Amino acid sequence: MSGQSDNLVADDLSAEDLARLEESSRGFGVLKFRNYRLFFVGQFVSTTGGWMQSLAQSWLVVETLDASPFQLGLVPIFQFGPSLIFGIPAGTLVDRFSRRYLLVATQILYMLLALVLAFLTWTGQIQLWHVYATGFIFGITSAVDMPARHAFVSELVPRYALKNAIAINAATFNMGRILGPAVAGVILAWVGPAWCFLLNGVSYIGPIAAMFMMQLLPFVKSTAGSGWAQIKEGLAYIRAHDDIRRPMLLVLVVGSFGMVYTVWIPLIATESFHTSEGMFGVMFSSMGLGSLLGALSVAYMRTGKGRTRMIITGILQGAATLSIGLIAVVPLSPWIATIAITWSGICAANTMSLANAIVQTSAPDELRGRVMAVYSTVFTGTLPIGGLLAGTISNRWNVETSMIFGGGVVVIAATTMFVRHLMSQRQEDNDPAPIPVG
Repeated sequence: MSGQSDNLVADDLSAEDLARLEESSRGFGVLKFRNYRLFFVGQFVSTTGGWMQSLAQSWLVVETLDASPFQLGLVPIFQFGPSLIFGIPAGTLVDRFSRRYLLVATQILYMLLALVLAFLTWTGQIQLWHVYATGFIFGITSAVDMPARHAFVSELVPRYALKNAIAINAATFNMGRILGPAVAGVILAWVGPAWCFLLNGVSYIGPIAAMFMMQLLPFVKSTAGSGWAQIKEGLAYIRAHDDIRRPMLLVLVVGSFGMVYTVWIPLIATESFHTSEGMFGVMFSSMGLGSLLGALSVAYMRTGKGRTRMIITGILQGAATLSIGLIAVVPLSPWIATIAITWSGICAANTMSLANAIVQTSAPDELRGRVMAVYSTVFTGTLPIGGLLAGTISNRWNVETSMIFGGGVVVIAATTMFVRHLMSQRQEDNDPAPIPVG
């Protein structure tokens, strides 16, 4: 049964029955829905391959192409920068066309890009501009893929299970984030990065097959107004609703400044700690381990103060990023840095998963594609801004300074947001209840 048809049934249930259904769907209980189960398996396969490529590409740029810190910082700009340009307009496509077939198209493009990198690396023709060019095409594809993927989840599960499905989706991403780099570290040391690119290309067969195996209701597209009118409608809705705007603001800060250390892991592993390929894989995988634990904690949490928890974990994430920079300055053991990276992943996953769930459950069905396009633009498009800033700082000083600066910005901004959140709650508690008339 599809998510849409389950919603029709859920609308007729009592509060007690609905609460019982919500409880049964906590955590991995959401896999009882067949379509979501297929989505879960397909995403796990391709995400594992994607993280294999991510590690192999970073290693290729640093070790084989001998890139500078600034050149390495340009990689995420080319990969995620297109979201700043194409992300919001892509939301109209997500509301107008079948999300299933949009996702099939994006997976095919991802596959072709991975195979091109494999061929160029295998034949010894790979150059830095090839990495930038394929990254730019990847970014254009992601501008459509990300909002389509987010909005598609609402078609796979009923509304009462959406928060848990979003959290498990993040957990799936991070399970691949753990396994992918760990496997890639072995493959890098054994046969080199080209095999990582090839295996990633093959991995996209998984989600493509899963899409065609799903049983979905016919897609009802949004047809009201022109593309530009629809974009303005989506932006106006976000601007008018604090429950959507505030989580996006926190994602903006954490994504721009708190996650910059993810770009520098290859450099701090090789230059600060002088690690082997295997230890590099462990450090890279620790991000995924922390993010997996954080996402699962959200999936199993009961209904409560999600907004408060979202902001607090944002503060802690900034503190973790700052500590990673300090640990690399000393430098302490790479295992201590790995623990700090894991903790940062836990906090980041809490912040991002809760923000995603709050935004998506607050958006109406007919606007979800456009709202999630803006969210995806903020989520992926701010990393290039942070990458450019971090690259500039590291070029002037060093990568450790960029992490200390970025973490400090997150701590200050998120703490300010937390104080305002507490003041807003206190004002709501002090407001007198309306007096009934009549």
